[in-house]
Amino acid sequence: MPRLRDPELRSLLTNLPSAGLRALIAACATRQLGAYAHFQNETGASGLEVLRNALDNVWSHIDDGELDPSSLMGECEQLFENESDAWELHRAWAESSVLSVVAALRSFVESPLDIAMETATYGQDALDLRIIYVLGLDMSDRVNEAKVDMHPAMVKEVEREKRDIGEIRANVNVGSNWQPFIQELRRRAEAESNDFLP
Repeated sequence: MPRLRDPELRSLLTNLPSAGLRALIAACATRQLGAYAHFQNETGASGLEVLRNALDNVWSHIDDGELDPSSLMGECEQLFENESDAWELHRAWAESSVLSVVAALRSFVESPLDIAMETATYGQDALDLRIIYVLGLDMSDRVNEAKVDMHPAMVKEVEREKRDIGEIRANVNVGSNWQPFIQELRRRAEAESNDFLP
């Protein structure tokens, strides 16, 4: 399955209101927490609760857009200061998770459309590197590019992003029914974080 990239991704997101874009960003970032959880389990590092707290704030302000993200962004960005060998080994997928959460916070002070594009591709990029690592692929061989794109984990993530976009588009303007949908979107993204990485 082809990756979800510009211009296809932008065309799917165009005309979504800011609340809908923030909902997609939050779902993508929440799902990608699985990458940081894996890193924390493998290395004994900390920081997962910092990221979860930041996302709690994001989910709470999807509708009103009234969140000052500066202090939360600082807390998340401090996670990059760990320079251990273990961090370097797992950096690709752990870093994508942190970047996605920071992007979710930035969506309150920058263009939500641009941030939604960024956050969706972070997940695909993290999986790209993880799949190459797990399968031991030589990416100088172009045949292996197709193996990465068709790996079940990559296909699953692209399908989930498309599903979320479609459901958000269908629910964002339904008034009182929006909040139950947001709660379900969050619950599902949290559950799907458990199998984000292959």
